[in-house]
Amino acid sequence: MQTLLIADSNDAFRQQLAEAFQPYYRTLTCGNGQEALEILCQEHCDCLVLDLMLPELDGISMLEMAVARDARPIVIAISPLFTQYTFDVAEALGIGYMIRRPCPVQTIVARMLDLKQRVNPIWASREQLGRFLFWLGVPSGYNGYSSLVEALTLLAEDPSQSITKVLYPEVAKRIGSGPKAVERNIRSIIEQAWKIRNAERWALLFPELEERPSNSLFFSRVLETLRSGHWE
Repeated sequence: MQTLLIADSNDAFRQQLAEAFQPYYRTLTCGNGQEALEILCQEHCDCLVLDLMLPELDGISMLEMAVARDARPIVIAISPLFTQYTFDVAEALGIGYMIRRPCPVQTIVARMLDLKQRVNPIWASREQLGRFLFWLGVPSGYNGYSSLVEALTLLAEDPSQSITKVLYPEVAKRIGSGPKAVERNIRSIIEQAWKIRNAERWALLFPELEERPSNSLFFSRVLETLRSGHWE
């Protein structure tokens, strides 16, 4: 599971972001620039949500120092104000996206997932997805397998879409079923796969779980593992 650092001076907002990103990343947090620099260099973070107005060491200065030490995460910068200088520096430092605050938490999550997908596409074909599900021990003969494959394929194309309002209805449309049946069948096949799982392989995706993962958590961990390529 990849690591995301949230460096933001607002305690409440930082906690909200951490909770929103938890299904997708191992999430670290801090409230000042000096601590952010130390974490980036020690933890080798893949992604960074960066408050440019951090105390002790501002966001731009911190990122310049991190880049000089060869720490180059995917970055979303947030600030109440952006100037032409900010845009110029952002381009030079490789900041992927800038959001003016105040901003909704889910907007930041959606933009980060989109950036991650653009930088590192999840897979090239359904065949690769099929190989991964076989490796994980998901039985292709069970009812719900086609729904699961369609759902993962659609999420790979757009990770920010709503699972309940958008994903399940679209999968249902594609396979000639209903959204509730799609959700139920995917939950059922994850349940069956969990019961017969290879504990070592599943622990790579769900090290913290002692019971079946939810549909949404299963989706996010499968996509993240495919993206990383650390499974074969």
